[in-house]
Amino acid sequence: MKTLCSIYLITMLLLNTCNSTKNNSNDNSPCDNGVKAIFVNMEGLDGCGMMLQLENEKKLEPTNLGSFEKNVTIKDGTKVWISYKVADGFASICMAGQLVELTCLEKR
Repeated sequence: MKTLCSIYLITMLLLNTCNSTKNNSNDNSPCDNGVKAIFVNMEGLDGCGMMLQLENEKKLEPTNLGSFEKNVTIKDGTKVWISYKVADGFASICMAGQLVELTCLEKR
């Protein structure tokens, strides 16, 4: 009986551990692996323009923002969902954020 209870307890702990694994994707986002961002106007800094700021305050400088002008009004304070990848092989004089290539941009 003691062995049976031990097996039951271990099984329940393992099942509970598997169920509590957090899924990092955001189910509310229309973008695959989307994250929340907001447009910020950085034109006051030399060579900068409109950038995206994540919830953790990290700033992103998209290299292909013009490709998404039909999806979203690009203005200071607009809240969006984005997916992106780091843009290798690009240079910027702004240097206020990480250069990225957007793969998805949708209004939230």
